[in-house]
Amino acid sequence: MGKIIIGTLLWLGIVPFLMGALLLSFLKREEDGAVQCMVTGYLEMFAVCQILIVPLILTEVPFHVFSQMLAVVYLIMAAVGLIRTRKWIWKMMTEMVRGLHHSWTIYMAVGAVLVQAYYYIQYMVTNLDDAYYVAVATTAIQTDMMYRYSPYTGRAVTGFNLRYCLSPFSMFQAALSRWIGVHPSTLDHTILAPMLVILAYLVYWSMGKLLFAKENRQNKEKDSTEKLTGLFILFLSIVHVTSYYCIRNQGSVLLVRIWQGKATLASVLIPFLFYHCYRMKCRPQEKGNLLILLTAMFSCCLVSSMGIALPVVMLGIFALLFGLFQKNSRYFG
Repeated sequence: MGKIIIGTLLWLGIVPFLMGALLLSFLKREEDGAVQCMVTGYLEMFAVCQILIVPLILTEVPFHVFSQMLAVVYLIMAAVGLIRTRKWIWKMMTEMVRGLHHSWTIYMAVGAVLVQAYYYIQYMVTNLDDAYYVAVATTAIQTDMMYRYSPYTGRAVTGFNLRYCLSPFSMFQAALSRWIGVHPSTLDHTILAPMLVILAYLVYWSMGKLLFAKENRQNKEKDSTEKLTGLFILFLSIVHVTSYYCIRNQGSVLLVRIWQGKATLASVLIPFLFYHCYRMKCRPQEKGNLLILLTAMFSCCLVSSMGIALPVVMLGIFALLFGLFQKNSRYFG
């Protein structure tokens, strides 16, 4: 149990945080805090995995080779991030400890999020998609090959199903399960799912801070940005926990099956694209906007085949709207 806890903290906490801090430091975004480091770090993990794994799958490289290569890349990036940003990280941690006096809405929002994450640990919901997504990760570990055996029958297949090979989120989960030392089913339902719930709300937190920033509000004295952001998270929590009137809406997949790639796309990555596009509109002078956007696009490709096309359509719509409202043709390019 101790090894599992340490592995979880390392691969789902420390490594993404340091990877995110590394990228933000190169982009000179020291004004961003720990939340942005964690969100950006997960985007980096997804994007690096997508770039590395697709050629390996198509050339039939064994799974253990991919797992080792990915672990080495992540650890190198995390180590460089620690060395490069150690002073900035220490400053962030110090500010977090000193700034524990927050609005009551923040504590209520944190409690609501933790309760929702805890339900994934206490209970487990399965559906028919688990018969493929979890089984294909287990098959890769057992056979040491990626997408060369059917997860339904265990028989070798004659060709690749490109729909899954080009969005191999299950292989990312299989690698995590090997590193942490748990079965893919345990990882997906009990470990990764609550972490993805927290990650989703970190994206919403970033969105709330941007929406209610003082420069974006006419009445700057009525309520603080922190209080309004906490109320925003509470409102979203209420929407999500009352969303199980349909199995396909965003709130439902967030709290029932977020470990599946299409649910991660709907709950984490598409909201992040909304947030980042709006941030690009509000702060066009920031460095690295396009790099972070490209990282998010690769992340979308990893988690779901829908993530290959849908985000591109979203960006086209955002560019059209920005260009029309600001009467600037440069967005159309």
